[in-house]
Amino acid sequence: MTDAATPSNADTPLRAPLPSAAATLVVALPLSWLLWLSGAVPLYLAAAAMVLFVLIVQSAGTLLLRAAHASDMGALAAWVLGIFATAMAVYALAASFELLASTAFAIWAAVVVALGVVFHRRAAAARPVPADELVALLVCGAATVLWCLGVGTMMGNVLDNPWWLLPTAVWVVFGWVLGGWAQRKGYAPAKGSAR
Repeated sequence: MTDAATPSNADTPLRAPLPSAAATLVVALPLSWLLWLSGAVPLYLAAAAMVLFVLIVQSAGTLLLRAAHASDMGALAAWVLGIFATAMAVYALAASFELLASTAFAIWAAVVVALGVVFHRRAAAARPVPADELVALLVCGAATVLWCLGVGTMMGNVLDNPWWLLPTAVWVVFGWVLGGWAQRKGYAPAKGSAR
């Protein structure tokens, strides 16, 4: 039940608010540290680049959530949807027009900013990001850092000793076997049903 002063999601015009500063920083800081580790840029440039990147991704996700009348899903959903949409858009632009990824991202960023400006005018105030969503975003950022660090070290280990992949292969096969066994035995999550 909605209050008379608060319009329902279906009655609210398309809104593209800027992501909150806290949500942007929670994701941008771990990513900027990861970019800085590459040694390509100093820390302050890495931080600026990642803040810009996160703003575009969060804004794209927020735009798409609003277009789907699902803005109540929050900052974490906007981040995930924005990452997916940004990756697909940059890939499509780069592959279709033979552009550099940085040029494709700049075009995508211009489209997102333009749509944000157009739809921001007829919007209500954005809701603040709750603490639990900020923690979830921080976990996403930390998981990304850990995964990227693992992938980076894995390639060095594989080049030094290809047998290093054996434990990974064993765990993948074990997961397939265990998943298949659980599905045959009727374990509800393995079947995709919620009994």
